[in-house]
Amino acid sequence: MTKLLTFLAVFFTALSLNAQSFDFYISDPDPAPDSLKFCMGETVTFTIDYQGWGWAEWYMCSEEPDLVGWSNFDKWEYVYPTDTTYTLTVDSEVYFWVKVSEDFNSSFSDVYHIRLNGEVPELVYSDTIFCEGSMLTVSSSVTGLGTGYYKWYKDDIEMAGQTDESIDITEPGTYYVSALSNETGCPDSYYTSDAVTFHYVKPSVSGEFKPDLSRVTLETSQDYTNYQWYESTTVDGTLNAISGADTYTYNATTTATDMYYAVEVTTDGGCTAMSDRALINDSLYSLPEIIEPAETFQCSDASVTLELVNQGYAAYQWYKNGSSMWGQTSSTLTVQNDWSGGSGTYTVMVKTGIDEITEFESNAIDLTFATKPSINIKDNATLCPNDTVTLEAKAGSSVPVGGYESYKWYFNDVNDFSSAVEISGATDSIIDIPVPEETRYYWVATTLNGCDDVSNSKNITEFSLNAPYLSVTPWDRLMCDGDTVKIKTFTTNVTYQWYFNGEPVDSANNQEFYTTEVGYYDLEITSTICEDADPVMNNDSVVLSYRVNPQFSVTPDGEVYGGDSTHLIFCKYENISLTLDDSTNFSSIQWMGKLFDPSSVTDEWEYIEGETNGVYSFVNGVDNDKLHFKVRVDSVMGSDEVCTGFTDYKTIDGWVFADPAIASYGNNELCEEGDSVMINLAFPGEWESYEWYRDGELVPDSNNDTLWPKLEGEYVIFAYPEKCPDIPHTSGVGPIVQIMPEAFIDMDDVALFANPYGNFGRVYDYVWYLNGEAIDMNTMGLDQHPGYILVEDVVPGSYEVEVSNPSGCIRYSEAFEVVGIGEAEAGIHIYPNPVNNTLNISLENISGINTIDVYTATGQLVETISDVQYSQSIDFSSQINGLFLIKVNYVNNSHSIYKVVKN
Repeated sequence: MTKLLTFLAVFFTALSLNAQSFDFYISDPDPAPDSLKFCMGETVTFTIDYQGWGWAEWYMCSEEPDLVGWSNFDKWEYVYPTDTTYTLTVDSEVYFWVKVSEDFNSSFSDVYHIRLNGEVPELVYSDTIFCEGSMLTVSSSVTGLGTGYYKWYKDDIEMAGQTDESIDITEPGTYYVSALSNETGCPDSYYTSDAVTFHYVKPSVSGEFKPDLSRVTLETSQDYTNYQWYESTTVDGTLNAISGADTYTYNATTTATDMYYAVEVTTDGGCTAMSDRALINDSLYSLPEIIEPAETFQCSDASVTLELVNQGYAAYQWYKNGSSMWGQTSSTLTVQNDWSGGSGTYTVMVKTGIDEITEFESNAIDLTFATKPSINIKDNATLCPNDTVTLEAKAGSSVPVGGYESYKWYFNDVNDFSSAVEISGATDSIIDIPVPEETRYYWVATTLNGCDDVSNSKNITEFSLNAPYLSVTPWDRLMCDGDTVKIKTFTTNVTYQWYFNGEPVDSANNQEFYTTEVGYYDLEITSTICEDADPVMNNDSVVLSYRVNPQFSVTPDGEVYGGDSTHLIFCKYENISLTLDDSTNFSSIQWMGKLFDPSSVTDEWEYIEGETNGVYSFVNGVDNDKLHFKVRVDSVMGSDEVCTGFTDYKTIDGWVFADPAIASYGNNELCEEGDSVMINLAFPGEWESYEWYRDGELVPDSNNDTLWPKLEGEYVIFAYPEKCPDIPHTSGVGPIVQIMPEAFIDMDDVALFANPYGNFGRVYDYVWYLNGEAIDMNTMGLDQHPGYILVEDVVPGSYEVEVSNPSGCIRYSEAFEVVGIGEAEAGIHIYPNPVNNTLNISLENISGINTIDVYTATGQLVETISDVQYSQSIDFSSQINGLFLIKVNYVNNSHSIYKVVKN
């Protein structure tokens, strides 16, 4: 930073600007000279460093600025920087500074006093006029440099051979000098004086017109020694001396004849000079008179031209109602009923050619223009949706409603009267209309004194709220942890609902809102005047950030999720390091973590124990149980005040892969040794490689998503994802490949079963045979499974079954004999046979049966059934395997015996 020669810093308002921080300095040259002196033509670059949201105004001034009383504000020159810099080319002494503004607060920077390294010369002379034929000496204020250190110029042309500190001039012209005033500090830098114009002695003539005396008193300077006035009747004719007119004044009478007057003077030096000629006549020197127009009442679209009887005056200024009319300085004035209104009293002030001071006022002319009608909204009513509003036709803003002879009302949906629609029956000075949903335009046509007029359009637009402007204190929207920030709107006649991070804040319904949390804030307002008006929100959210706003980086680079650079994805077991930028700038550091969404209240941010350094490292998915991370830091702001801030959070996520699943076909069965069956990855995925295992052993050359096993065993797959190729994912279990089993028939108390029986994802087709004939399974009932036959459908005979799988492998069972009585034997059915646990006996007729006995093969009685039913069951579960006899005793003392095998 450079040394500041002048320091001035004030507050623009009474509000504190302690939070407003900026740095204004000279960035080139760096360092700048302590004296802030520079050679002519050198450049100085000023720079402002400012992180706020306001704006900077750049100023310079040739004298020291009064930043307190602003007494020389009119001399401040506003300059336009390039972004945050401004480069000044030094050509004179100058003061330079900036003003920074935010909201209603402003602050000035230090003021830099830039000076020249060397002295700028000024011209020294006795007078700027001299007699023709005489000589005048002009010198430089910078003296003593010697011959060759000066350059003199006349009318911007360098004077040959004039290199001394003074010259003698004999001709009029504009002169200036350049001096090499600091050859050591600024070699070849000539500093140039201001230019001064010198001319020969020539008297000027002024005068005063005296209309009451019909004369003009001519006058010249009293600084001369002798005077003689002359007159002539032509502009270039012979001048004749006027006898006795030998003083600095002369009274010239105004007549109809043109007369030209001049004065000859003699100076103290004895030289003589003649003035220019002045024309005097009664056309140029008479009181102005405006010609009365034929009509002083005009329709609103008419125009009137006012002109003077005489138009030879030197200057004109027209007036309306006593006030000068800007730009109206011609000899005539065209009056029309424009935006300022045509009606009023008009006069003109004139000046004569020789009298540049005295003004003469004309007579007054009163003009009246018909007033163009205007449309007002009655009582300035608010145009609420679904309301009715009254429009009023008036002949001005401060007059009663009406004032015209007739009225017609029109409307249009576009601002074009030529296509407007007349409103039927609307012939009064007022009209009631419904407030339209879309903007609609209205006009009123009136008549008065033969003048037809149409108002300007009045657009009727449904009321809608403007987005509220939000003011924030502090203005920079920065805070330390624990600070309170005030957000305020100036909108009134509304209700308020404040939002934090997109969610409404409970009970936050005031014009001012106070918060201690960083985030983004919005305000929704609803009109209390127009209940049907839509609520609106502010345009740009108020974003509050920590004043101490550290950053941290993540290594290695993770993959960005969903375009969100703060959400990074890594592989499990990957070593992650979170590094705080510029960690030595903070007095304390604490890493924090959170599992659930950072905006949720499911859990709170927690300090990570022991992690108080600039780097926090962990193994992803192993050492940490959090997903979101940030850092809390303390920084000393000044005066030992500690400001706590937080970094923005970053999400350290892990890839999640669905474990692979295996799809198998044909029951995973081989028809015979040497066959193969296909198994493959059931669902596609972004996998880089595969490994298949059979009963825990790696299958050679199995890097494929499909395998054709030829050997029996359990097969599983390990898949390695493209994202994290070092971490395998497995199906865990897999299909068991086997040779299709042989078919056989089994029977229990419920049904006759075919094997193999479909389960664990294996399916089979069955064809049953009884005594060599295929059985129609459709006769077995709708819920009959083709793999079994219920015992109630089983009849004695020889059963066989054909079993096939989806691959076309077929197995045939051996015959299974079912033993029992035939249909001719009294309708007795005994099943199952063989029996395991329960033997069922069903009878079609029990009236002829006395008892049923059960004997072992050795003749030992096991059980007697005395109460014979149509259906009864006998428990064989405790009997040993072997042959049993069932004896049915009839009432006629006969019996039948049946053999049953117990398995």
